Amino acid sequence: MYRKQCLVLLYCFVAALGCGGVGDAPKTVAVTGVVKYQGKPMPNLSVGFIPETGMLASGMTDAEGRFEMTTSAP
Repeated sequence: MYRKQCLVLLYCFVAALGCGGVGDAPKTVAVTGVVKYQGKPMPNLSVGFIPETGMLASGMTDAEGRFEMTTSAP
């Protein structure tokens, strides 16, 4: 019985560590652009952004080659 209580307590402690507040959320930055090849917009392409620090972002281009993503601030 004592072992079960310790395991439940340990589980609750570990779960509480994973709960961050709003202040822990990364700041975000909007990324927009247009993809062109030989002066023509490129529709339906996957676009990726990989910063040195922060989170990866990805998106798709529309019919005019435009894309918009949100990523974490460096």
